Amino acid sequence: RILPGDSVVVTVSDPDNEMGLDGGRAAVYCYVDVDGPHGAVTGSGLVDEARYNYIGTVAAGGRTWAHIQMDTCFTSGNSPIQDRYCIDLNDNLFVPGDTVWFFFGASNVVSDETYFAFPVPTSSGQTGDIELAAQNPDEFTILPAAAYTEDGDVLYVDGMNFRGAQWAFDTTFDVFDGGRWVDRYDIRGPSSAVGNHPGSRVGDVFQQLLPVYEVIIWNTGNLTTAFGDGSGSPDKSNDTGMLQTFLDNLVAGGGVYLNGDDVANVWLNDFTSSSAIALRSMFMNFNVTTGDQNPIVGTSPMGVGVTNGVFSDFWGPDTLVVLGGCPLINDFDVLQAVGPSSTEMTYQGAGNSAPAILTQTTTNSQGTDVGFVLSGFSFHNIRNHANSFGELDRNIHMHRIVTYLNQLWNRGTDAGSVAHRNAMGQNYPNPFNPVTTIEYQVATPGRVTLRVYNVAGQLVRTLVDGQVAAGVVHTARWRGLTDAGAQVSSGVYFYKLVAEGYSTTRKMVLLK
Repeated sequence: RILPGDSVVVTVSDPDNEMGLDGGRAAVYCYVDVDGPHGAVTGSGLVDEARYNYIGTVAAGGRTWAHIQMDTCFTSGNSPIQDRYCIDLNDNLFVPGDTVWFFFGASNVVSDETYFAFPVPTSSGQTGDIELAAQNPDEFTILPAAAYTEDGDVLYVDGMNFRGAQWAFDTTFDVFDGGRWVDRYDIRGPSSAVGNHPGSRVGDVFQQLLPVYEVIIWNTGNLTTAFGDGSGSPDKSNDTGMLQTFLDNLVAGGGVYLNGDDVANVWLNDFTSSSAIALRSMFMNFNVTTGDQNPIVGTSPMGVGVTNGVFSDFWGPDTLVVLGGCPLINDFDVLQAVGPSSTEMTYQGAGNSAPAILTQTTTNSQGTDVGFVLSGFSFHNIRNHANSFGELDRNIHMHRIVTYLNQLWNRGTDAGSVAHRNAMGQNYPNPFNPVTTIEYQVATPGRVTLRVYNVAGQLVRTLVDGQVAAGVVHTARWRGLTDAGAQVSSGVYFYKLVAEGYSTTRKMVLLK
């Protein structure tokens, strides 16, 4: 069964000596500390069952830890399971914003002590030094967190937990100051398909997701087990059902960015549930030509944006390198657009080209346009390369995606500043329906206006009127509405940027 909650099971054994005893029970412990609204709770209130023995507190690593003895795991027939120990914290204690830090400890009959947490800087995560364990604990945060403190509305699902993808997302979010707007959900044990996905932990999409989040960014890396459809192949978590409900009930725009080396292939060929089929037919229509790009475009192909598409601007299509490395591990999906979906980026290599990223915009049951970005490769495989302005390809790529998904993050840099100059790009897409994006930057900070006019020169919409920073690529969007909120008709429109000592106008086409 899948029981959403805050429990954990660890395996503890000693091949040379028996486990130690403490009060007639195995000497296996969990050390817990809490930051946030319940940071002062370190006592027996952390657990709500007598089977977990609160011993007291221990000072280590600059924190005060609740010292709790874990219990043996039992089968449904009440038989003890050898070497497996569990703890379940108080399900009714924590609130959004609480972060729970924890590590484990155990001792044998000759008083050898070991401690464990994944971040402990050893090959196994184990150490005999409680100080080292306490300085490198595991953690989980009660969500939503950023949404309560920073008006955050993005949920990032790390399906490569402890496998080397998180750094790429974290550093990219930080560049946009987006780190304060993003909550992270770690799928623990993602390669084991043990049901730790959001699809099994979110009990009510209408209460836990929709009032808080507008965008879900989901990374599966090179795993085939970090996205499920509830069928048990490969995981019991009904992630496709959760995303379908989320997308169909958004009322303020947004969408999903799903990326990974094998996620599209698994979704298409392994998922059998009705929710998997519905999600595909409603929000992302696609096929997979092959689950291995190597024979077509080589191990590390270029990723090239489609002209006037999502990954393109007035300097032209984006280009990046998708690092393949070992072809047995990183075999990227080659996608095929179907029906309303569109190819937005292609792999290019070995003289060939093949679709790499698809997008689809759908009007949901609430009358809201929502987006879906499906990538055949994992975001963290983008090569660490910067353009002439000092912007990493990876950061530009994320900015394009969140812009498409209705998130207005100003694009800064991490390697020097954008050249301070006046510029405004061609809107994309163009022609467009129903929404288009305009990017611009200014040489000096000050008041900027960006306005839309019809062919008669009449003002239609003011998109920007206020103080704007220099050295930042700013983003504005137009949905074909007047200042009064009325929908305009198809035709040619002009958009004009006015800044200190600078003015420029471009033409765009709304085509319904």
